[in-house]
Amino acid sequence: MSLESTGSSDANVTGESTPPNPEQSTPAEEMVLEVPPQAAPEAVSIVDSNAAVAIEADVVTLENPAESVAETAPPLVDVPPAPPAPIPVQKADRSALLRALALLVLEGASLGAFFSQLTVTSQLDNFVSKNEMASRLRIELSMGITGLVFLLGSFIYLLLGRRSRTVATRVESLHRLGVFMSPAILAILVPPFFRLTPWATLNVELLVILTIFGVVFEPLMRVSLSSVPMVVDRAVQWLSPRLSGRFSRWTPPVVVGLAALGYAAFASIFTIMHHYRFGTACWDLGQYDNLFYNALHGHPFRVTSISGEEDWKSLRGHAELGMYFILPFYGIRASSEALLVMQAVLLGSAAIPVYLFSKRFVSRWTSMVLTLGYVFYAPLHRSNFYDFHMQPIAAAFILWMLYFFISNRNVLFWIFFAIALTAREDISIALAVFGTFLMVTGYRARVGVIVTIVSVIYFVVLKGVIMPLAGGWWFVDIYKLLQIPGKKGYGSVIETLLSNPFYVLTTLLTKEKLLLALQILLPVAFLPLRKPILLFALVPGFFFTLLTTGYNPTVTTLFQYNAYWIFYIFPASAIALRMIGGQSPLPSTEPTPSEPSGNIRRRAALASLVFLSVVTSFHFGALIQRKSFKSGFSSKIEFAISADEWKRYRDMRALADMVPQDVSLAATEHVAPHVSARVSLYCFRESIGAAEYILFGALDKNSKNAKTLKDLLHAGKIGVIADRGDFILFKKGAPTTRNAEFEKKL
Repeated sequence: MSLESTGSSDANVTGESTPPNPEQSTPAEEMVLEVPPQAAPEAVSIVDSNAAVAIEADVVTLENPAESVAETAPPLVDVPPAPPAPIPVQKADRSALLRALALLVLEGASLGAFFSQLTVTSQLDNFVSKNEMASRLRIELSMGITGLVFLLGSFIYLLLGRRSRTVATRVESLHRLGVFMSPAILAILVPPFFRLTPWATLNVELLVILTIFGVVFEPLMRVSLSSVPMVVDRAVQWLSPRLSGRFSRWTPPVVVGLAALGYAAFASIFTIMHHYRFGTACWDLGQYDNLFYNALHGHPFRVTSISGEEDWKSLRGHAELGMYFILPFYGIRASSEALLVMQAVLLGSAAIPVYLFSKRFVSRWTSMVLTLGYVFYAPLHRSNFYDFHMQPIAAAFILWMLYFFISNRNVLFWIFFAIALTAREDISIALAVFGTFLMVTGYRARVGVIVTIVSVIYFVVLKGVIMPLAGGWWFVDIYKLLQIPGKKGYGSVIETLLSNPFYVLTTLLTKEKLLLALQILLPVAFLPLRKPILLFALVPGFFFTLLTTGYNPTVTTLFQYNAYWIFYIFPASAIALRMIGGQSPLPSTEPTPSEPSGNIRRRAALASLVFLSVVTSFHFGALIQRKSFKSGFSSKIEFAISADEWKRYRDMRALADMVPQDVSLAATEHVAPHVSARVSLYCFRESIGAAEYILFGALDKNSKNAKTLKDLLHAGKIGVIADRGDFILFKKGAPTTRNAEFEKKL
C-alpha cells in the first residue's frame, strides 16, 4: 500500500472516517506501516491506533491527529495485506445464543404438549377439571422430545449452516427465529380452551384465564411481528403483489356479503325451528306478534294480554313507534315466523355497515376480520334466539345510521336516525350519547348538538308525559337497589349515582356482572377500553345492564339487552384499531399509511381479537358448535327437530286451526306465540280475560295453571271441544260432559 498526498490520505491522517476497503483486511486494533531502511536514512514509522497518529523521525513528532503529515514525508513501500483473522463469537453473541436456545426449547416443548393433547382429547376434560389423565406421561414425553428436537436442530443449523454466513450471523438468525415463534410458548394452553365439559359451570373462571392469556398473547405477537425471519419476509413480499389488485379489492366485501347472507339464513331457519319446538313464549314473542297484528289492522299499541281490549294502552310498557317502519314487511305474512325472520335478516345484514364503517378507519382486510368478529359474536346470537325484541332491531338500524353518518349520506343518516330513535323509548338515551360524543370530539359537532337535543326531548316527552297517560309500569324497579329508601323513580336513582359512588360500586362488583362484562368485551379484545374517548361506546350498555340491580335478565348475555352494547362496540373497535396504529381517529376514504411499529401493534391487537373471539364464540355462541348454546330462559337450544316434536307441533296446529281468527283466544305460555296473530290474545298464566277459546298445552302444566283450569272446569264455565296429543281445546259454553275426565288428568 502506498501513502500519497491525496484527499484520501489526508482524511486518514486527520482521523475522519472512510469506508473500509472490502478487498483488504487489517487487524482492528492497530495498523502498522514501516518503511524499509534503504528507502531513507531515517527510521520512520506510522502507527494509527483509533484516530491517534504518531510520526517518529529525527526531529518531528506529531501526536495531534488534526495536524497534517509533513510535505517531505519519505515514500512508502507497499506491504502485503495481512491474512483475514477469524471472527470469534463475542460475549454478546453467546448471550443471544443462550436466549435463542432457551426460547426454541420452550416453544418446542409447548408445541409438543399441544399436539400430544390433540391425540388424547377424550381425557382433557378430567385433566383440566380434576388433574387426572392416564396419558399424562405421553404429554410429558412429547414436551421433552420436541424440546430436544428443537435444541438439536438449532445446533445443527449453527454447525452446518451456510459457509458464507459467520457464526455471529447464524446466532442472530436463530435468535430472530426464536423471537418470531414466541407466541408458540402459549400453545400448551390452547386445547383446553376448546373443551366444553370442564368449563360448563366455570364460565367466570374460563373468561378470567382467557383474559390473562390475551394479556400475554398480544405482546408476544408484537415481539413476533417485529422479528420476522428473512425467509418469511421474502415469502410475504413474493405473495403480496400476487394477492393485490382485484383479489385484494373484492375478497373482503365478498366474504362479508356471504357471511351476512349466511348468518341471516342460519338464524332464520333455526329460530323458526326453535319456535316449532315450543321454545318461544307468550312473553315476549306472542305479545309482539299481537302488537304488530293489531297495528296492521288499525289498533295502535294494543296488546290484549297487557292492557285488555283498548288501543294505545300498551304504551305504558314501551313506546315502540318504530315498528311502523317495518310493519309492511310483517304484513307480507303476518305471523310470529315473520318477526323471527325480520330480526335475523336485519341483524345479519348489519354486518355490511360494520364492514363499510370500519373500512373508513382501517384496511379492507382488517375490516373484514372485525366484521367476522361481529358475525361470530356470541351475545349477538343469544339476543337473536330469544324471541323477538325491538332492541336488536334498533341495533341494526343504528349500525346503518353510523355508516351513513361517516360517509356523509345525510338524508339516509337522518332517516335511519328517526327509525332507530322511535324503535323504543330508551334507545333515545343511546343516541344522545352518540350526539354527546360528537360534541366532545368536535367532529361534526353541529350534528351532535341536533342529535342530542332531539333525543333528549323525545325521551322526556315520551317517558315523562305520553307513556304515563297510558298507565304505570314496573321497569324503574330494575334499579330498585339504587333508589333511596322512601323515594322512587329515576330521579332517586340519579341522586344515588351522584351522591353515593361507594354504594354504587358495591352493586357493580358481583360475579354475575363480571361475567357479563367479560362476555361482552373479551371477544373484541377490550379495544374500546384502550382509548378513553371511546368509553362513550360503553355508556348505553353500562347504564341499561351493568347498573341495573333488580332484574336478572339485564345482567346476563342470554337476553335482548346485549343490543345496548352491540351497536357501538364494533364501530368503536374499528376506531381503536386505527388509533393503536398511531393514526388520527378521524375517518378517511382510503386508509392512510402508518408507521411500521403502528402496523405491528394493530396486527397484534387484531390477532388477539381473532383468538379471543373464536374461543368465546365456541363456548357461548351458536355458529362454531351447537351442543351447549343457550338463550333466554331455555336451558339449551336444540338445532334439530325430532319426529315426535314434529308430531306435537302438528297436533297443536290442528287444534289451532279450529279457532276462528276473529275471536278471542287464551293460550298457555309456549302455545300462545303460535296463535297470536289475531286481534285478541291472552296469556293463560296471567288471565283468560274475555277469551272465548282456551288452547292448553300439557308442556305448560304447572300447579298454578292446573289449578286455574280445574276451577274453570269444575265451575262448568268451559267445556272440552277437542283434544289431540298433548293439547286440549276448550270453549266457553261448550258441553261439559268430558270435564270430569280432564279434571282427573290434571
